[in-house]
Amino acid sequence: MRFGNGLFGRGSCIVCGRGTDTALVFQGEAEWCLAGVVSLGVPEDEAYLTLLSGWQEEGRGTQKGEVPGGTLSAFIRVCADCVEAATPNFPKPTLVYRGAEFHAIVPRASMS
Repeated sequence: MRFGNGLFGRGSCIVCGRGTDTALVFQGEAEWCLAGVVSLGVPEDEAYLTLLSGWQEEGRGTQKGEVPGGTLSAFIRVCADCVEAATPNFPKPTLVYRGAEFHAIVPRASMS
């Protein structure tokens, strides 16, 4: 786990641990949010435990090894340097402040 009793404090970049005032939001099923965090460069097991901690704080009642159902929004603190270094072409992270508008990164609609 990267936060809480883990590696980094709140307000830190989920990838490098430096303090940051920027974030991205992934919105979709739990697996989509997890894939987004992993694609930023966080090892899958750490990404899962970090998201699990957040889901439990939100009262989703998820146990280790499970993910909540439905559409979720995962607010991820990440610095601009780590977003730029990520393999996918993510948008620049948004400055975090009261009333900030975040444009969620969502899965593309399936081509059927």
